[in-house]
Amino acid sequence: MNTCFPRFLLHTEFLSNISLPPTNHAFFLFSNRRRRYCAIALSLSAKSAKETLVVVGGGAAGIYGAIRAKTVAPNLNVIVIEKGKPLSKVKISGGGRCNVTNGNCTDNVVLAGNYPRGNKELRGSFFDTHGPVDTMSWFSDRGVELKTELDGRVFPVTDSSSTIIDCLLSDARRRGGRYSC
Repeated sequence: MNTCFPRFLLHTEFLSNISLPPTNHAFFLFSNRRRRYCAIALSLSAKSAKETLVVVGGGAAGIYGAIRAKTVAPNLNVIVIEKGKPLSKVKISGGGRCNVTNGNCTDNVVLAGNYPRGNKELRGSFFDTHGPVDTMSWFSDRGVELKTELDGRVFPVTDSSSTIIDCLLSDARRRGGRYSC
């Protein structure tokens, strides 16, 4: 069985037919255009090879999604695939300070109504259960101190996106994640 994603092909027989020790692995995937992709494997083991979640995109949402999946289902294999370095856009967001969320507008409905591309992208169960306050709490629970500026933008007090990147990658590592590019 092959699963097609834009720009590359992931051979799922390969993952299910090889005998892997219960350790962590990083894979390099190549497309037909010879681009290199990074893959982050969170606890990939042979005995649950049929239960693998592939997250396409190693940005903040992809890495957080992988962390959340391992939190909810610890025995699930999770692989995050990114065409560049994971979290590279987080590093430059907010002028290198990483704008985490909006702290002035904590009501999800009001925030969705003010979303520049329309509010239908922010509808759904995830946004109903994980809004700006939840985002700030998630980072605070992991030791990241945040500050809210007058215009509502929330940044780490360090004013460095590396704080957010380190937090996400360290949480992924704590759940068994390893990556290589």
